[in-house]
Amino acid sequence: WDIATHAVALLWSGKELQDFKLGDPTCLGLGTDDKGRLYFISNQCNKSKTPVVNEVTIFRTEPWTGPGSWTKPKPWFRTAYNFGVGPYNHGVNHIAQGPDGLLYVSSGSRTDGGETGQSPNYDKSGENPLTAKLWRLDPRSENPDIEVFAHGLRNTYHFTWDHAGHLLGVENGTDADTPEELNHIELGRHYGFPYEFGDWTKKPYPYTPDAPKGLQFVGPFKNVGPDANDRGGSTTFTPHSSPSTILELGPDWPAPLGNSFLITRFGNYLKGQSGFDLVQARLDFAKKEAVVTTVAAPLARPISMITLPGHRLLIAEYCRGNSLAAGTSTPGRLIILEPK
Repeated sequence: WDIATHAVALLWSGKELQDFKLGDPTCLGLGTDDKGRLYFISNQCNKSKTPVVNEVTIFRTEPWTGPGSWTKPKPWFRTAYNFGVGPYNHGVNHIAQGPDGLLYVSSGSRTDGGETGQSPNYDKSGENPLTAKLWRLDPRSENPDIEVFAHGLRNTYHFTWDHAGHLLGVENGTDADTPEELNHIELGRHYGFPYEFGDWTKKPYPYTPDAPKGLQFVGPFKNVGPDANDRGGSTTFTPHSSPSTILELGPDWPAPLGNSFLITRFGNYLKGQSGFDLVQARLDFAKKEAVVTTVAAPLARPISMITLPGHRLLIAEYCRGNSLAAGTSTPGRLIILEPK
């Protein structure tokens, strides 16, 4: 998509790349590296196997050298794990290169909250060693191994690094009204799932497992207001608001956005719906607190966001419906937020 002219050109079709006999693909992750290679991630539910398996493929192009240089991507990395027991297979989604040159990949949970499920063809062991994690892969390798960078992340749908090198990720909570989180993610740390949820002292479900003895958890940023958290406590966002993207804006951005973070919230169609907006967060790392204010609302299911030259933001809306009555089948759009 050409930013200046809005001209659209098809690079390739999924049917050119994947075996659709394995199942319909869900492609969630998209990113580039410092060599100009494009990566995208496919999850396919393979029902021909028992138990049913999620086939994960990371595709990669050749380096970008100009228009036409991104030829058809090839599979670069493959792995698989048993598919989720219900509608909670969050899949392997966001991919981005870190300041250390390595690729970071979010692998969402395969359960809502650690349940075992009832379907005979699906694995009943709760989470998997590869799920609810943040992986790290080496782009210099043609056959990379998975390094688990952090644990206990239910679905870190997007993450970013700030100017000081902090890795920050936005997290979706469970159907049991557990909070949504903004986490400072560090190597080897555990962020609670499926044992602990924000400041909750009770278990969200009867089947919520007990935490292994001695395992310590890292809590999220506490939202001290004034917006985006109607429950209070040591949580970041209102349950079900589904934060989907976080970006840092530097000091060169015009007031009041400079030196802060912007976060899109995808929203939900449940009773007491929340999200459907763009919020600003000013973070205090010493106190682990966030001052959160609304920038734009309502938006219609904002699912991704990038910065453009000229202090502009490009926001992708998944669809135009911000209520159940409007539905999810309405077309999405790209919108640009720019200074006056």
